[in-house]
Amino acid sequence: MALPAGLTEDDTDEGGGDPYGIADPAIGRIRLCRTLCTTCVFHPGNRIQLAPGRLAQMIRDALADEGHITCHQNLPYDKAENPLPPAMCKGFRDLPAAQCRSLALRLALYLDPSTGTLHDNEEKTR
Repeated sequence: MALPAGLTEDDTDEGGGDPYGIADPAIGRIRLCRTLCTTCVFHPGNRIQLAPGRLAQMIRDALADEGHITCHQNLPYDKAENPLPPAMCKGFRDLPAAQCRSLALRLALYLDPSTGTLHDNEEKTR
């Protein structure tokens, strides 16, 4: 896999895995954002100015692949600015269709973006 600009092999999961991956190989679970980030695409008002129809397409693509949407604030663009590991977007996770179709949700831990703490998937987040 070719790495995005600015990332090195040291930025990837152990074994050269996906630097955007939400799986934590150390614990064998998936990380989930516990709250919506401040600029989440699922907040009303298009806070990050996505092109018309882009969010709907992202959702369709993720559901078609039984996948997920990663929180954009936890992507590894600048680890000095945001040291949190990638995690599934809470807005996507809360969609009824995602709860039925995302295989990753069965293995999840909740990442609290304000503290970086991981919580068991039985903890209430609403």
